[in-house]
Amino acid sequence: MLASIYFTGDTGRTLQVARNFFGTIHVTTDSTGRINSLHSGNTIHGRQFADQSRQCEPLSYHHENGPLGQVMAVFNASPANSRVGVIGLGVGAMVAYSKPDQQWKFYEIDPDVINIARNSQHFTYLQKCANGSVSIVEGDARLNLQNAPAGHYSLIVLDAFSSDAIPVHLITQQALDLYLSKLALGGILVFHVSSRSLNLNPILADLAQSRNLICIGFSDSKPSSLEGKDPSQWVVMARSAPEISNLS
Repeated sequence: MLASIYFTGDTGRTLQVARNFFGTIHVTTDSTGRINSLHSGNTIHGRQFADQSRQCEPLSYHHENGPLGQVMAVFNASPANSRVGVIGLGVGAMVAYSKPDQQWKFYEIDPDVINIARNSQHFTYLQKCANGSVSIVEGDARLNLQNAPAGHYSLIVLDAFSSDAIPVHLITQQALDLYLSKLALGGILVFHVSSRSLNLNPILADLAQSRNLICIGFSDSKPSSLEGKDPSQWVVMARSAPEISNLS
């Protein structure tokens, strides 16, 4: 039992463990010490290269050669405004996509996740890879997002559904109405839905249809030879086709 705290089988050596009301999270490094990973239970919530020359490469589900990389390339080519909202912090890997004139705000409910992402001992995305300004709001995202002005964000990313137990209150019609009220004209909604236990695609498709939104799903499920890349599934929504017409 004591050994299991420090060693996690195929994931390598455990570097840090934190427990609170929301569960247990742990940071591991692989057997070569090249990649650090954040886990919540058995779910990966982010990875980063230990090599300083590669620390600003977004890994895992956020890899630039995965669906999110394609979405961010399309978004950054013609953003509706400079403000981005992200529900779910992880290790902060998404800031690697930020541009110098952008303002990014993360909504994260777990204080231990915030502490780990902010502490450069194991992950340095927030400290070294943010090209724009970054802020973090601790607490329930649906409640805190209500404080944002109408039409405030040009991009809202929901990265809170990869665990086995998902926050259902974030995928209701009322929640979608909230996101749309905070989304600028020409803005994009992005959902990360890589869950081992649940198929959220039909639910999100029904939500999009209920609000007459354009909806595209991306499944990047094939094993990859790229180091640090994990399979992922994403759903993108927009009010009209032009916002996401360059996605395929």
